[in-house]
Amino acid sequence: MAAAAALRNVGRAALRQRGTLAQAERRRLFASRPSTIEEKEEARLHLMQIDSKKEELFDLMASFNARYMIHGSLAETNGLLLEQLSMAVDPRPHDPQWRWLQGVQRFRRVMTYLGICTFCTTVSVGLPWLIKDPKPKKIARDVWTALQQ
Repeated sequence: MAAAAALRNVGRAALRQRGTLAQAERRRLFASRPSTIEEKEEARLHLMQIDSKKEELFDLMASFNARYMIHGSLAETNGLLLEQLSMAVDPRPHDPQWRWLQGVQRFRRVMTYLGICTFCTTVSVGLPWLIKDPKPKKIARDVWTALQQ
């Protein structure tokens, strides 16, 4: 029992230096029932393992994408997964591929919000215009003839 506790303490000290234990401790653990100390410790260890697996998977996929060129749906699904993993791993400002993926994620987010705003504006302006004017064909014809002149 004492040996297991000593090993746990050594492991915690090594992980604290890396910062993953602090991240796992900062996360709020949701449970449907009150957890014991052992269950919370086990959950923290699982979260640390998940974080390390995310880092490993990102490194593996980034090296694969850098080395090999694949096409088709496999490339698309791997690229999307790599983009999602770039948001989940620790920041790597010196890694050009990580910075590129961060930019892609930001661009995708901005374009999504822009599309939503454009759709809402078009619907909110276009629907009342269609309801108010019973003859939109005449207006379109007038605009077309004005453009032709």
